[in-house]
Amino acid sequence: MGQDQKIPPVNNPSQRQVKELIHSEELFRNTFENASIGMAIEMADGTFARTNAAFDRMMGYEPEELIGIHRSVVTPLEDVVQDEERYRWFQETGLPSMSYEKRYMRKDGRIIWVDMNVTFIGDADGTAKSSIIMARDITEHNQMEVALRE
Repeated sequence: MGQDQKIPPVNNPSQRQVKELIHSEELFRNTFENASIGMAIEMADGTFARTNAAFDRMMGYEPEELIGIHRSVVTPLEDVVQDEERYRWFQETGLPSMSYEKRYMRKDGRIIWVDMNVTFIGDADGTAKSSIIMARDITEHNQMEVALRE
């Protein structure tokens, strides 16, 4: 190359991809942590891997207190079999997400009704590795509906 010719800038896609990945992870973390709705990440074995502040408050737990706890611990005993069957069916069908209402048991023992949306995250062959839970306490709403019917 002569002195008058300029070398074009190197466009390193790997650096761009790394920056995009970092931005994406920061965006997810901020969204997850600051969401007004309860959110949790649950491993395929049913244990909580991460919860946000809204989920912890809803359940009456301190931050990180639910980590490593199986969902059956915070599910009323009489609902555990049905809850586990629902998860098993959901994983077998391969549906990407499901919505339903369920009962949770808070740390203080009080039962609450929760509107759930669960999205499974799978690996390349479709095996569920974890799920993202979005949960909203609807106990008060359900109590008002019962009162109106009566």
